[in-house]
Amino acid sequence: MPPPTLPTNRYARHAAALAGRPFRLTARTEQPYYCTILLLDAVRTQAPAFNPPWQNIDLAVFRGEYLFPEAFAQSDIEWLAVIPADAS
Repeated sequence: MPPPTLPTNRYARHAAALAGRPFRLTARTEQPYYCTILLLDAVRTQAPAFNPPWQNIDLAVFRGEYLFPEAFAQSDIEWLAVIPADAS
């Protein structure tokens, strides 16, 4: 289920409310908290059933399922905001 289209500032306010929470780059089963988890939590405040695909990796220091940013750009995901190319 794609996330709803909402004013971008609602997600920004959610993220700002979590400022200071320590990031944990760990597998899905180990209570992770990193950038894409922050985004996932914000989206789920409005779309609880939103479930982007997690990627299983098996490297020396990282094993398990991790949520990568490209999971939010899958073909069935509706973009919440588009930044114009000339907005630099």
